[in-house]
Amino acid sequence: MASLALPRKIYPAKKKFISEDLKEAERLLENLKNSEFEIEFRYKAWIEHREKSIKSIECLEKKLENLHQACNIANGVGSAMEIVGGVAMIAGAILTACGHKDVGEFLTKKVSTVSTVTGVATTATSSVTETGLTIKTMNEAKLVLEKDRAYTRLLMQNLQNSKEIDSRLKRIFNCSILSNVFVHVVRLVQEGIVLLQGGCVEIDKLMYELKSKLSKCTNVLDLAAMSETILQNVHATMKRIITNRNAHKAVRNICEIIQRSPLAIEFVKLGLRTTLQICDVLKIDVFTSALGLGLMRSSAGVMATKCLLGSVHVAVSALALISAVKSAQEGTSEHSKMLKEVKQVLITELNTVRKNYSNVP
Repeated sequence: MASLALPRKIYPAKKKFISEDLKEAERLLENLKNSEFEIEFRYKAWIEHREKSIKSIECLEKKLENLHQACNIANGVGSAMEIVGGVAMIAGAILTACGHKDVGEFLTKKVSTVSTVTGVATTATSSVTETGLTIKTMNEAKLVLEKDRAYTRLLMQNLQNSKEIDSRLKRIFNCSILSNVFVHVVRLVQEGIVLLQGGCVEIDKLMYELKSKLSKCTNVLDLAAMSETILQNVHATMKRIITNRNAHKAVRNICEIIQRSPLAIEFVKLGLRTTLQICDVLKIDVFTSALGLGLMRSSAGVMATKCLLGSVHVAVSALALISAVKSAQEGTSEHSKMLKEVKQVLITELNTVRKNYSNVP
């Protein structure tokens, strides 16, 4: 068991205990405790809609691949069909879309071709059927992604709150919620406050009593390896609040909320783990480089800055880019590849959130 010599400071302790941390931590924890069902709904809804987003992107990706193949076929047979005087309805319509029309226009209008022999205009509605790419497909994908983005914003609030709560509690208890010692530090600080309120106001005596209490739990909880760290963190907290009665009450209340609301604390852990795993700047840099598009770089830059579930914004930008392109032929293959990249990052985020959520008791 460690001695009670003054411990090293794991986090810089200010001379005056920051009351704002206590007030804000208490407020955030109370809100969290009262919002458990709402938070659970947000995670479930986000997972459900992210799955829909991935399916819609996958559908659009396949139809772009169909269009690319149709362009290649049309380019190969179009001239020969005109030479023999055929109408070349499907090939001609696809050639028009591949070479000269906006994709958006191709998606919204029926394309007509003129036979070089008869000069009769023929409506090539079957070209849309052949490629499988319609304005309905694009609009459905946009709607799904916009809904995904709305649920992502809500989920990001939870992730930000998790980071804020953990930041405040670090300043109070000198360790993260994710730390193995966190719950033990909280419990021992709560017992320390009981001793303070009972008249034990000498820090050395107080720590002696707390060390004794911890030693009784060591055999049961196997805390021997962590006891030194626990006592260091507890000592730093108690030293800051020992003469501040208002702080006694606030810290005790915070300890009680933490111990009485295990699900709420699990949601904080969920938010922290998700943020840490998704915030992979290297992944984002590779993703941005692979796309190689100015508009996408801008969106991915937001991802790197906020580092929270940013791929849906990139997906929305990708759809806007595809809708605005002037020639389907010049970018169809590249756009299909781009959607593959977008889909993969959407899947990565989904798997991360879903896996972490499944571990919540």
